[in-house]
Amino acid sequence: MDGNYGSRAYKTRDVQTLSDGTDPTYEAWSIQLDGKFLEPHFLDCEERVRMHYVFSVTSGTAQNHLRTRMLRTGSNPFKSVNEMIEVLETAFVNPNRVREAGMEYRQLMMSIGDTFIDFKTRFLLLAEEAGIPQSSRRLDLYDKLTVELQTSLVPVLSTLTTFNDLCARATEVDQERKWISQRVLKSKAAKSTYGRVLLFTVSVKQSAAPSGSATALPSAMKNRSPSPSPLPKVHFSDSPARPSTPPTDPKVNCYNCGRYGHYSSGCPHLQKPSADLSELERSVEQEAEDEDFEEQGKDEL
Repeated sequence: MDGNYGSRAYKTRDVQTLSDGTDPTYEAWSIQLDGKFLEPHFLDCEERVRMHYVFSVTSGTAQNHLRTRMLRTGSNPFKSVNEMIEVLETAFVNPNRVREAGMEYRQLMMSIGDTFIDFKTRFLLLAEEAGIPQSSRRLDLYDKLTVELQTSLVPVLSTLTTFNDLCARATEVDQERKWISQRVLKSKAAKSTYGRVLLFTVSVKQSAAPSGSATALPSAMKNRSPSPSPLPKVHFSDSPARPSTPPTDPKVNCYNCGRYGHYSSGCPHLQKPSADLSELERSVEQEAEDEDFEEQGKDEL
């Protein structure tokens, strides 16, 4: 629905439906209703139109409290919106709410996981419901902060003379501390992720290595102590030189020359074979022919 506020046109939203006073609460619903009635078309309309609008933005329990007096045949029908509001306040506003809010206000303390903005909202709601005077809210708020936040505010507490000054400074410090904490957590998470990736990469390389490679060896074999070094080799050059000719012995008889004092392998009178192999072959063939001729003569005789 379009409306005019002063010289500007604007669009408004309907009020949330009040049912059991939980969501929205009666206090929140009544604030929305007050703003709705400030629109120009509600200022100039009849009271009955306003009453029907209030009934249309209720349901469930809230509407049951209003239904009997909204009927035309009712014995005591509503005559104004204020009468409807009084009935709803009696139904949804706790008469002991001020006392209960005071008890909650005294027990309220900021926890480590809270942000200052959320805590300040709860603090102000309870302070308003409990009727806490403005003059005592500044120090009450400081006493309910965490020890870490109080420590950060101590050096400048004397300069924060008003409640709003304290809230503004506490908001800046709390946001800065949260930002630092997030950086620390991100750094730890990055290091942890890098370590897991590194271990995974090493394990993949080890599993993909061939069976004969060094990376595929079991850890027991990798850590095994090296085998003892072999004994040093003995070179023949280190042994005493062997004589070129066998030693002479007067009791040894040479099979080559028949003389005593040396072996046939070291005979000084050994004759070299003929270099002409064909002559040796011819002499052997001739001897063989002579033997055959003799055998034939014996057979003839």
